[in-house]
This record gives sequence, C-alpha cells and structure tokens, in this order.
Amino acid sequence: MNAIMGGVELDLRNVQIQPGDDVVIDALALMGGIEIFVPVGWKIVANVLPIMGGFEDKTAAGTGPTLTVRGTAIMGAVVVMN
Repeated sequence: MNAIMGGVELDLRNVQIQPGDDVVIDALALMGGIEIFVPVGWKIVANVLPIMGGFEDKTAAGTGPTLTVRGTAIMGAVVVMN
C-alpha cells in the first residue's frame, strides 16, 4: 500500500484466514495516511520505520491470525484499528 500526499483505507474486517496462515502488508506513507481495519482478535506485529511520522496500533490485543505491517511512514502515519 502506498499513500503519497493522500490517504488509503483498507478494510479487512470481513476477511477470514485459514489457521496457520499469516498476512503481511507492505506500507509506505509519504506525507499521507494509511488506515487498516482488522477483525477483533487479530494479533498485530509492526515493523514500520517512522521518520517524522508514526505507526499506531489501536486494536485490542489478540491471539488469532497475525497481521504483520512493515514499511515506512515519512511525515505520515500508518494506523491499524478494529
């Protein structure tokens, strides 16, 4: 996902993952924002480098399928929420 001076919204709330499978999202927020909506119970692993930007996990702690978000937030933000 790329957001350059704009915004991207990805809604995964109706996605079902097979047991043992994990999801990986590569994200670049350059003076923009990325919002990722996930089902309740998903575990979030962040590997995002914030440069004058940020990453925020607004989800409740989960033990279900794992979503790994990796990438960069340069003067922008990547947010994961339920």
